[in-house]
Amino acid sequence: MKQVLKKKWMLLKQRSPLKAGFTLVEMLIVLFVVSLLLLLIIPNVSKQKDTIESQGDRALIKVYEAQREIYLLDNAQQNSVTPDDLLEADLITKEQAEAMNNNETIMAQTQ
Repeated sequence: MKQVLKKKWMLLKQRSPLKAGFTLVEMLIVLFVVSLLLLLIIPNVSKQKDTIESQGDRALIKVYEAQREIYLLDNAQQNSVTPDDLLEADLITKEQAEAMNNNETIMAQTQ
């Protein structure tokens, strides 16, 4: 009995050798799933980037307006205040002043 099973096993092994690796269909399915995931993820990442930028702009406007009020209280003779004036008075950082000067929409909202 043991000999018969051994012979059948050897015949089966010879007929269908086990191959290592993936078939073309399996690779196509994997590529399809990965591309589908990328199509779902990439638009969300770009939306989050826009949201973060708009929140940063709003925070910068609030800082500018608060520091502008402080500057005008200390310097009542001035009517207009630029980001450079606030920078000279050490009320905002250099990076904040550069962001304010480079972003026209922020400056338009603070006028």
